[in-house]
Amino acid sequence: VFYDELRNSYLSLSKTPWTLVLDSDEYLADDASEQINQLIDTADPGVVGFRIPRHNYILGRKFTGSGWYPDHQLRLFKSNEVYYQPGHHLPPLPKTPSANVVVLETPSCLHIHHKNYSTVSEMLSRQLHYTTTDNYDPSPDSFDFDDYMLSAIREFNKRHESQDDGQLSYVTGMIMYWNEINRGPVSY
Repeated sequence: VFYDELRNSYLSLSKTPWTLVLDSDEYLADDASEQINQLIDTADPGVVGFRIPRHNYILGRKFTGSGWYPDHQLRLFKSNEVYYQPGHHLPPLPKTPSANVVVLETPSCLHIHHKNYSTVSEMLSRQLHYTTTDNYDPSPDSFDFDDYMLSAIREFNKRHESQDDGQLSYVTGMIMYWNEINRGPVSY
């Protein structure tokens, strides 16, 4: 099972002052190296990283909202200045909590392009995998039914923005709601 924290062992091997992390289903535009060099060259000395907006392509469509965009990701950072948390899809964190991380402003900036899920079946399957293999607090006292249900409702509300993404936002909202519902019994 792959956990994001596995990346920590590789981050220490970097031989460059800055690190860019992309997943196998992500890519950058052709002019990205120029944009990255400009960001690094003009960054204040105290900046340890950049949160780059990410375009998510789901079911053959680029989402423009619904919690899928701008979906900022801390992926460009000074080497050995961040660490990954245990679990699935948790963002990396600066080693120094007060560190300066710049959030790039959309729309005219560097973007990550993420070819997410091509079918509903793939999305359901991967969410179920993440749910059943994630890290959970084993203490029964950590489970609160109200918090668990509110989390699912919040996730649906975040993902369902029909004005931005039409009916597909309802589909992704329901899948992510289902994902949160499944986490309750697994964690308890």
